[in-house]
Amino acid sequence: MSTAVKLSDELTSAARAESEVWSRSMTQQIEHWARIGRAVERGGDVRLDRVREALEARLPFDDLGADERLVV
Repeated sequence: MSTAVKLSDELTSAARAESEVWSRSMTQQIEHWARIGRAVERGGDVRLDRVREALEARLPFDDLGADERLVV
């Protein structure tokens, strides 16, 4: 199921630029940011530096904690 939402031009421009770096669609990039934000707000055991390292293949996925794996 999908739902239409209005997002600022600033957010969509940033997502479009970042999505090219990470080989994601703009929608996938915004969803990725939302997952990270949700994990942080829930107070889970998420260290964003470790998530970024895993996404850049500088940290093995298996070294991440359960909450960090959900974000990746």
